[in-house]
Amino acid sequence: LGVLKKGLADMMVTDLAAVPALQLVEREKLQKLVDELKLQKTSYFDPKTAQKMGQGLGAQFAVTGAITAIAPEMRIDIRLIEVATARIVFTEKVTGASAAFFDLQQELVDRFVTGLNVKLTASQRAKSGAIDINALVTYSQGLDSADKGDLTGASKKLASVVQSSPQFALGKSKYDEILEPYARVQLWPSHSQVSLPLPREKM
Repeated sequence: LGVLKKGLADMMVTDLAAVPALQLVEREKLQKLVDELKLQKTSYFDPKTAQKMGQGLGAQFAVTGAITAIAPEMRIDIRLIEVATARIVFTEKVTGASAAFFDLQQELVDRFVTGLNVKLTASQRAKSGAIDINALVTYSQGLDSADKGDLTGASKKLASVVQSSPQFALGKSKYDEILEPYARVQLWPSHSQVSLPLPREKM
């Protein structure tokens, strides 16, 4: 579940970004701060840790979460924490079958925005386009590789996602994002060249 948390975080950010009342910080910026502060994974859910991260990002509130799975069930928790005081404003959780992961994630988004007293319309739901758990795991592995600076490994994973799940809009967007800095590097012959894979066309 460790690497899957990164994919879930990206999905949550994508879905919540569709709500005009919210201004979110990208997961990559948060990951950079986590690396700089040398935070332990076990401390992510702690209010004091969330406060420290929120202050570093200039945020008013911080959102933290956790996934727990005991087959065949899964539970996803989320907390909204006020950065200035480290006060837990509210918590939400969803529990259900692991096979219903995407339904649970969307239910959690709905509950979260309800807790914020923000209305989420039908057009604002499910912006990530994820429907396959295997694609999400591969996507999460690609994010993990990118966070570690391994663009080649990340592009291989994301190319696989684009090929196997073309409806996964978030996967395509992230793949294009990974290719962007590579294209800039290609403009400078003095830099070492890295070959990034392209998604294959389905026959």
